[in-house]
Amino acid sequence: MAEAVKQQSLVCDGVGFNAQHPGFEPAPAAVVTAENLSQWGVSAEHGFLPARPVQRLPEAFAAWEGAIDMLPKLLVAGHAPLRCHLSALPLLDPSPLSGGEWDRAMLVLSYLGAAWVWVDQQHASDTLPACIARPWVSVAAHLGRPPVLSYASHALNNWRTIDESKEVALDNIARLCNFYGGL
Repeated sequence: MAEAVKQQSLVCDGVGFNAQHPGFEPAPAAVVTAENLSQWGVSAEHGFLPARPVQRLPEAFAAWEGAIDMLPKLLVAGHAPLRCHLSALPLLDPSPLSGGEWDRAMLVLSYLGAAWVWVDQQHASDTLPACIARPWVSVAAHLGRPPVLSYASHALNNWRTIDESKEVALDNIARLCNFYGGL
C-alpha cells in the first residue's frame, strides 16, 4: 500500500504529498445556506470569486513575486534556465502572511511548482526544490487544500479589474498570472 501511495504522489523535497499527507485535512461536510455563504468564501454578489484578490505579496516575498513575473520568459527559455532560477530562490517562511495573502501565496507557489514539474513535458520532474516545496505545503495546509495548482488558484484568485471604477464584469477583468504571457 505504501508503495502505491508513493507512486501516486508528487515528491516535494523528499516528502510525498497527497490526501494522506499530514498537512492535508479535508473540510468537514456541511450544509450551505444563504445565511452562511460567507463562511464558505461565497458571496451573493461575486459567487466564488473573492471580492478583490490580493495582487502582490508583502516585500518580504519579493523573490516569489519576481519569479512569477519572469515565469513566461523562463518557460520559453526552457527547463535549464527555469529550474536554475527557481532553485536559487530563498526558502521563505509563509507564517507572517495574513488574510488574502495566503491565497496569493498559494497562487504564486502553485504556478512555480507546476512550471517546475511541467517545463519539460517529455521529462516531467517528480521532485521540487525545498524553496518551493516547503512553503507550498505550509500554505496549502493553512488553507486546508492540497498543494496542487487548483481551480481556486488558477482562476478564482487570479484576476484583477482593469478599471477599478467599474463593476466586476468579463470585459473588465484580466489575469494576474500566466504561464506563457496569455498566449
